[in-house]
Amino acid sequence: MKRKKIQRQIIKLFYHLGIYIDIEFFPSVDKVYHRIAHLHPQKQIGELEKICSAVSAGNDHIYYQELLQKFIPNWDLNIEKAEFLGKGLWSGFNSYRKVQIKGDQEFEKLFDSDDISLKKLLWLEDRLLPLLSSKIKTPKILRVYEGDILSLVYFEFIDALAITEKKGEHRAIEISKILYRFSLEEDFLNLPLPDYLQDFKNHSRYKWWHEKAISDLNNQGVSADLLEEKIANGRNVFTHGDLKDLNLFEDDSVIDWDEFGFYPAGLEQAFIYSRNILHYDQVGKFPFEWLTTHFKNLVPAEEWELFKISFCYFMWIFSINQLQEDKYSAMRKALLQTLKG
Repeated sequence: MKRKKIQRQIIKLFYHLGIYIDIEFFPSVDKVYHRIAHLHPQKQIGELEKICSAVSAGNDHIYYQELLQKFIPNWDLNIEKAEFLGKGLWSGFNSYRKVQIKGDQEFEKLFDSDDISLKKLLWLEDRLLPLLSSKIKTPKILRVYEGDILSLVYFEFIDALAITEKKGEHRAIEISKILYRFSLEEDFLNLPLPDYLQDFKNHSRYKWWHEKAISDLNNQGVSADLLEEKIANGRNVFTHGDLKDLNLFEDDSVIDWDEFGFYPAGLEQAFIYSRNILHYDQVGKFPFEWLTTHFKNLVPAEEWELFKISFCYFMWIFSINQLQEDKYSAMRKALLQTLKG
């Protein structure tokens, strides 16, 4: 009994420090709410991310649903069964769930209500997916519950396996070609596009690594500002932004459009190479050979050079950590040579 009391005191101390380590000894949802409700919204999100991660690890759906009800008052679903998914994968809240509602399986995902990705997903569902339904298979949004701080989105559940790492690169290339071709069609060209969908600086990998990557370029005598200005004068295309094995399924479904936007041609391909090849240390063809093999016949001839520069620039941003390793020194040199012009 004494040991358990000490354990509770230690956990309580961590809790007051904003560290949540054991769901069994969590304070009530009401206490959590009153502790963080007065904080700035982004600080509330930071606390809730830690809480949701711990609740997911503890597999406590009752506590989790009480939390949802507290922060999303209009959420009133009867969840018949639930299972946390994606443990060990990166997510802001680390709390994806497969849920059963009225006998049907749905995929539940929690969002920061101010996150631009939520705004983008709702625009995509309303304006673009109807035009793409014959080209891309992707789960529809079934329902949305929005609160001041947290929001919930429910998607069709895909009852299929994600493809393997080996298949990821090939499938990502094929999807990127479909999206590129669609970007050349009249239906796409006539779409009114909001500004927030056309700013590649919203891409999470750009946000994470651009300062380090741009500093490195500047040290090599290359102006990132001039490169971005040049790239901005090129073609923007419909970009998924996160094409990797985990988001591509054996039934040909494509999920997780949080990073999507209308970004410079070449960005998508840079992500594919960085995430599906460098990430797994599976370099067969060097970037330019790979790019030429898969995309030279797709891109209009007069746009190829700018496409290649854009690819190099975003490769530098997305892969800055790998490019500083000795084994990729030749790749780094080749990219730098192209960026220097």
